[in-house]
Amino acid sequence: MAVPKKYTLMLSCLLLVCLGIVLVEVLSYFIISRFTNVKEGHPYHPYLGWVARANSDITMTGHCPGRELAASCGIIKTDEDGHSITPFFQGEPDMTIVVLGGSTMFGAGASSNGTTVPSLLEETINRHTSKKVEVVNLGVCGYQSFQEMLALHRYLRDHPADLILAVTGRNDAESGLDFPEKEAAFLPQSVHFKAALMRHFEDRDGGVAMTLQHVRLILNSYSYTFKLFEKALHYIRIKTTTGEGEVLDEAGKSSDPFANINERVAITSLHNEMMQTITNAHGAEFIMFLQPTAFTKPILTDEERICVASRVVGDQRIDNDLLREYEKRYFARLRTVGKKHQFADITHVFDGESRTVYKDMCHYNDIGAKVVADAIYAEIQRFVED
Repeated sequence: MAVPKKYTLMLSCLLLVCLGIVLVEVLSYFIISRFTNVKEGHPYHPYLGWVARANSDITMTGHCPGRELAASCGIIKTDEDGHSITPFFQGEPDMTIVVLGGSTMFGAGASSNGTTVPSLLEETINRHTSKKVEVVNLGVCGYQSFQEMLALHRYLRDHPADLILAVTGRNDAESGLDFPEKEAAFLPQSVHFKAALMRHFEDRDGGVAMTLQHVRLILNSYSYTFKLFEKALHYIRIKTTTGEGEVLDEAGKSSDPFANINERVAITSLHNEMMQTITNAHGAEFIMFLQPTAFTKPILTDEERICVASRVVGDQRIDNDLLREYEKRYFARLRTVGKKHQFADITHVFDGESRTVYKDMCHYNDIGAKVVADAIYAEIQRFVED
């Protein structure tokens, strides 16, 4: 029996449409793979928020408006656990040091795994002592102190360690300004949003109402064409917004942006005390290092000054004057608040430094990473000396 001509035409049109979609998706895939990461470097995790993708080459991007760190940096390789690899020591160690932190520890700004702060610390220790010391890099981009605490607890469950170093502070401060509500001191809003979306699919009775943002997230996850469109739109928006002298009046932000500093510092300090408790339970020592940022460097080069002036939040370019002042007050309070753990302030390490050491407002280049690693080594030398 012959198929009616109109059905043949409809089937042909459908096949052409499907073929067109496939071709566009393939083209989008190759464009994305050529200029960006095809896979997101930090997939969702149910209680950490996100983790670094295991066994991957992750290209980093920074906060400098109009620039990407990828243009001048290498690729950070991760191991089977998603940890940024520290390549200098191999074998059975006499001592294990664990470094916690955000992207500055993970390796954003570094030219390779060998020039991250933890790797340079490992190299320095093994060069100056006869001990065989392994440094494990638990830094993950964007992590706040709560996530660092959970990551430490998770790691020590299965691995021995002798010394725990949390090189941190900056991400907690920025979160306090951008997301002033108390809940954001634990996990960022983006984590709650993704969890709500997953809950929607589990709850067939309705649960969380679908929104355009949910649809957008789904399309971004499964369509290379939509992902490419999103990236292009984001690039255009950043290029066409100046944001000079402007600070967004974000919903929920207090009229006094500094009003929550004491509360947020108290939460950060509690997370550090919890890290100390976890560390001591495993027979190790804990030190919290207050990390240097470009805002703590007295003399900025012209290149650094451009990147420190503003940052990108979503599709907006934001003046950094408010963040600079917020971080200054946040760090000052963090220095003076009562502590039950060992504390080292290394924010001064670039005093008098005239070279360019920052890729953006917080990530070090190879020169800066070496200075920070040496400062950390000076503080922990008593623990690693023969």
